[in-house]
Amino acid sequence: MSLKSILILLSLAIIVLPSCRNDKKATDAAEAAIYTKPRVPDWHKNATIYEVNLRHYTKENSFKSFEGELPRLKNMGIDILWFMPVQPIGQIEKKGSLGSPYSTADYMTTNPEYG
Repeated sequence: MSLKSILILLSLAIIVLPSCRNDKKATDAAEAAIYTKPRVPDWHKNATIYEVNLRHYTKENSFKSFEGELPRLKNMGIDILWFMPVQPIGQIEKKGSLGSPYSTADYMTTNPEYG
C-alpha cells in the first residue's frame, strides 16, 4: 500500500470514527481524564521566549558549544529556551543536504550531530 493510500485512509478514519461513537458520555469522561489542563507556573505569563536552532547557532552545532551562550542570553532577559527539534532528521525524501528538522526519524533519541 502506498503512503498516499495510507494517508487517505487515516484521514477518512479521523472523519468517520468520531461519528460512530455510541457512548458519548463515557467517551467525554475518558477524554476529560486524558486531556487535563497542564499545571503551568504563573511566572511564564511574562516570560521572554527565545527560539534556538541548534544546528545554526554555533560553529560546532552542539549543546556543549551552546552552553557558553547561556549567561549572555540570561543577561538579555531570556527566561525560556525553545529548541527547534533536536531528534535525528529523516532521510527519506529529504529536501536539500540538511533536510527539515521537523522530519523526525526517531522521537526517542537526540541527533548525534548535537553531541
